[in-house]
Amino acid sequence: MNPFQIPSAPFAFFAFSSAAPWLALRFGIGFLSGNENDTPPPAGEGLGVGASTQRRRGGKGAEMVNAKAQRRQSTQRFFWVWRSSSEASATSAVNSTLPSPSGGGVGGGGSRKGFQRKGAKSAEHAKGLGMWNILPYPLLPTPSGGGVGGGGHRRTKSESRYLRTKLLNSDRGCMYDVIVIGAGIAGLAAANALYAAGYEVLVLEARDRIGGRIWTDEQYGPVEFGAEFIHGHRAATWELVKRAGLPTSRWGRDRRFALGGRILAADDPVGVAVQTLYQQICAYRGPEVTVAELLDRLAPSSEVRTLAGRWLANIEGADLHRLSAAALARERRLSTIGEDNFHIDCGYRHLLAPLSAGLAIELQAAVTLVRWDEQHVAVELADGRQFHARQLVITVPVSLLQAGQPAFDPPLPAAKQAAIAAIPMGHVTKLALWFDRQCWPEFTVLSTDGLIATWWPVTSARVPTLMGYMGGRQALAVADLGETEAIAAALRELSALFGVDAAAAYRAGRLVDWSRDPWSRGAYTYSAAGTLAARVALAEPVGPLFFAGEATVTGAEIATVHGALETGRRAARTILLRNRQIQTHL
Repeated sequence: MNPFQIPSAPFAFFAFSSAAPWLALRFGIGFLSGNENDTPPPAGEGLGVGASTQRRRGGKGAEMVNAKAQRRQSTQRFFWVWRSSSEASATSAVNSTLPSPSGGGVGGGGSRKGFQRKGAKSAEHAKGLGMWNILPYPLLPTPSGGGVGGGGHRRTKSESRYLRTKLLNSDRGCMYDVIVIGAGIAGLAAANALYAAGYEVLVLEARDRIGGRIWTDEQYGPVEFGAEFIHGHRAATWELVKRAGLPTSRWGRDRRFALGGRILAADDPVGVAVQTLYQQICAYRGPEVTVAELLDRLAPSSEVRTLAGRWLANIEGADLHRLSAAALARERRLSTIGEDNFHIDCGYRHLLAPLSAGLAIELQAAVTLVRWDEQHVAVELADGRQFHARQLVITVPVSLLQAGQPAFDPPLPAAKQAAIAAIPMGHVTKLALWFDRQCWPEFTVLSTDGLIATWWPVTSARVPTLMGYMGGRQALAVADLGETEAIAAALRELSALFGVDAAAAYRAGRLVDWSRDPWSRGAYTYSAAGTLAARVALAEPVGPLFFAGEATVTGAEIATVHGALETGRRAARTILLRNRQIQTHL
């Protein structure tokens, strides 16, 4: 079978899904409301096809008259269908012959103007252009007494959730405008922008949650297992923070250092030298050299080199023997978002709500194969399901692309494959420890030469909480210990640092190893020599394939949530612009 041949679906062109509210507004097609919980609309209510915004029940039109037809119509699904001018005249006849659930019917109410295509000057002009209509398709059980009514208002959030999870699940008979692989911040941003523009979009996510590398744990109050901070007071994420009304707090800049299990005084010469060396690295201007080489050249002592190197490895998640000092300094110079860091007090996951609202999202939907040509895309899931689209946005981490997840048929061009291979993935391990009581003095952040490279208190949690953070090679070393041994070692180090019995106050702990996470295989990318050119090449579209995610950031904001957010929007803009140009030449 031709991989781009769509399984038969009568009259199906666009699936009735998350784009429906936009279409309802644009074409005057209303939705009848259901109850306010997560159940289907109650019996006697259905979908309105008129311009009225009044609540109506039952719908008017042909009624079900034989029991066999009722049973046959126990599953029903609605599709948005573009009907040409010749087909449009037959709409009433088609609707009148379609059976409806018991007590309901297919309504013909509402003004004809509600069907006019945008730009039509009159009803006759609209007839010539064609019209949008809805037709049943047998997939979803429809409650007894429901039907297609002659009016209605826009569906409620509970109805949206019901339709999103029921109507789109396991669909093989629909051609989407765009499929987005990955429901991280980049994928959601792309899908949100396309959905707002009226596109029929499906998001496929391998995990059982949205967010990707944004992962907030709520067991003892909000604790970030993934992305932790908003970096800079001008980051693009502030738009979402303000839209959702999320509370935030500024993270202090008071960094202390510890050597050999002893916390250094704030004015200790070693700590001062570490700060100075760090600034020197970030301000480097010179020929290509790795950060490891530059540290060896500039560090006044091994202690200073260790602490400064760990600081840089933590921030970049990088192997310092590959991290480019020139690229690192360039990114620092180009950044204009500010240097302060901020917490979202209620949890980073709440940032996802404004982007994910209304979207059709399939969870636990791992894409294993992408078949594509210049006009179509077919994606195959691990469970055998297939979905089809005209365009595809790929936002999976570059480490998965490097591992051949998903596979592409035909393979991606050689230049694209070379770009994927050239971008290094960084490593981060986080260790969250919860306590029954606070057994440490107040501090903001503590960098050490011990097993746990950095500690900070988590102020958003409901119980006293410390976060341990390791980047680069140290992240792998701690992860290799396993959770039990890593927690035991961390408690020993805390006891030595603060002169307390940390184990006596310990409640629970969690090791988060992003490098062994099957859907990330690392934390975020960093810049080796030549990585910038690879990022630019990765960001370039290939036929109907578009790429987004933090690995495709070409400016200063790599390895950040706001950088990934902007790449998703960039991919959406590129799709919209390309399609607009195509339409202009039709």
